[in-house]
Amino acid sequence: MSFRRVVFGVLGVGTFLLAYLATGNPDLAGALPGEALVSALGNDYLVLVVIAIIAAVITLFVTVSARNGARDHTTPPEAEQVTDVPLSGDIYDDLLSNSALWALTHREACERAKQQLTATAVRVVQAERGCTQKTAKERVARGTWTDDPFAARFLGSDAPPLEPGQWLTTALRLETPTQRGARHAATELVARAGGDAHAA
Repeated sequence: MSFRRVVFGVLGVGTFLLAYLATGNPDLAGALPGEALVSALGNDYLVLVVIAIIAAVITLFVTVSARNGARDHTTPPEAEQVTDVPLSGDIYDDLLSNSALWALTHREACERAKQQLTATAVRVVQAERGCTQKTAKERVARGTWTDDPFAARFLGSDAPPLEPGQWLTTALRLETPTQRGARHAATELVARAGGDAHAA
């Protein structure tokens, strides 16, 4: 509550009490400058008009100061936005669900899928063998972590290359070696983790 409202409130209540008491006490009524005001204005109705104008001005002032625009408002925080974040398996799904041409033209996506599967293979080998991370990385790089030649070659930079017959069967399936290697690696990892290999 502002100081001005308190002042006007006290003045209003005090005036009301003074007028109320003056009506029942002739001595108090005689002490008020009513006679002087009437003689100055020339008419008792003009005294009422002056009082009404003063009351209207005070009422208008209080009304304007109480409007919402005179108050400080707090700006509410912005609503949270939902951000779409790609799932870690999205790249793998894209690699296997698209054509061989897609795999040949999206080398960066293929490389990210390979990196994700390699990291998973290292963790699986480390957990299975109880070896260090360095040893698990070496097994994955050499392709000795699995008997599947497609999975081994896809994840292993030092793994044995695919044989001509394996290249031919891959081509007949209308897949690239990357797509087939990713499929075999994921199937192998899911099977080792105790999951449904056919779901991979």
